[in-house]
Amino acid sequence: MKLTSEPLPQESSTETVLRTISKIHSIESEAIKWVACPQNYSHAFLVARAEELVNKKIDAGEPLAYFLKGQLYFEEGWYEDALLQFEQSKDTDFQSMYQLGVMYYDGLGTPPDPKKGVEYMKKIVSSDSPKARHLKFAAAYNLGRAYWEGCGTEILEKEAERYPLLTGHLCYAATDF
Repeated sequence: MKLTSEPLPQESSTETVLRTISKIHSIESEAIKWVACPQNYSHAFLVARAEELVNKKIDAGEPLAYFLKGQLYFEEGWYEDALLQFEQSKDTDFQSMYQLGVMYYDGLGTPPDPKKGVEYMKKIVSSDSPKARHLKFAAAYNLGRAYWEGCGTEILEKEAERYPLLTGHLCYAATDF
């Protein structure tokens, strides 16, 4: 088989991807208007924009919106605000429950309450909901560490060994907890 090639275009374009996108979409479109302005790429602007979009989702009643807003705040290090958002959806969203477990266990945005953190992890591990499935391994691993260290619970070696084995991990490594 003989390889063939096509000549590269001779004209190079200085047009950015963002300008191309803004040409494709109407300038009047509110959803994309902010993209065309390069000064809008500051971290503060992007965080404010993300918060604005998530608030619209909350107003529309989207179930994951409180988690997304809480995660935004968590990643920004605004733990008190993140805690409030996760509390809003902990009863309907396992991701919020998991984050609350980590925050209470480690004392992020709240005084440390390892017992409460352990309780949240237990709820996730014992849940039959398919929405908790992707969190079960991390929650079980964290429970194993809690039982091993005796933080939030008494030291129980059998439980400490059982939970990491549920996750398929045979050694203790760094984790969220």
